[in-house]
Amino acid sequence: MRFKFLLLVLSFIICVKVCAQDEEFKKISKKNNRDARWTAGLALGITPLPDNKLSLLPGIEYFISDKFSVYSEIALQLDKNYHADSSVLNKKYFRYKAELRYYFFISDIPTYPFVGFQFTTSRRKFDIEKPGKYYERNQQDSAWFFDNAKVSSPFIAASLQLGVTKRLVEELFMETSIGYGLKFVNTEYSQVNNLRKDKEHGFFNFKPLASYRYIGKKTQSHFTFFIRLCYRF
Repeated sequence: MRFKFLLLVLSFIICVKVCAQDEEFKKISKKNNRDARWTAGLALGITPLPDNKLSLLPGIEYFISDKFSVYSEIALQLDKNYHADSSVLNKKYFRYKAELRYYFFISDIPTYPFVGFQFTTSRRKFDIEKPGKYYERNQQDSAWFFDNAKVSSPFIAASLQLGVTKRLVEELFMETSIGYGLKFVNTEYSQVNNLRKDKEHGFFNFKPLASYRYIGKKTQSHFTFFIRLCYRF
């Protein structure tokens, strides 16, 4: 009986030891073999529509090698804004972002700097149900006024990114990046009611910064700032 008990205890210790070695091997393999590693993350952003509500940014990253990865992300608007008392209705926004990244070094330290080239494409539409106005780029002192209209203002953008990924706990990371590039916007106003052109009056009539307030094609600077939480598999 005592022999059987000792044999059972010994078997249990061996099993625990083997399991521990197996887990350690998995961890080492996971660190050294980044070819098949994925990262899934989530962040919040600003929707580039009137009222600037929040958007949800789910994204995934795939490591092609130990230094190169491809990151993909979509933006989903959180506020559709169909309320009758709002001046802008039927908001529709969707954005896709792809980025090729290069990590300067990968080691056991918890911080990984990277540089990336980012490409973004987006569609956005909304209806203006109350009197408003839009501008032409070559007209400095006048604007087009209307009672209501439908707006379509898709854009594409390209930028160079600098960022760093920092380990928080185990496989949980926080990623931060900044970037600069160009944005190409093409805005159309359709089904415009009571359109008329008039000069703006007053000393403090500053033109808005939003690109969808200018009809036609427009090229502008594109600045980015990004923070997200992600988990590596």
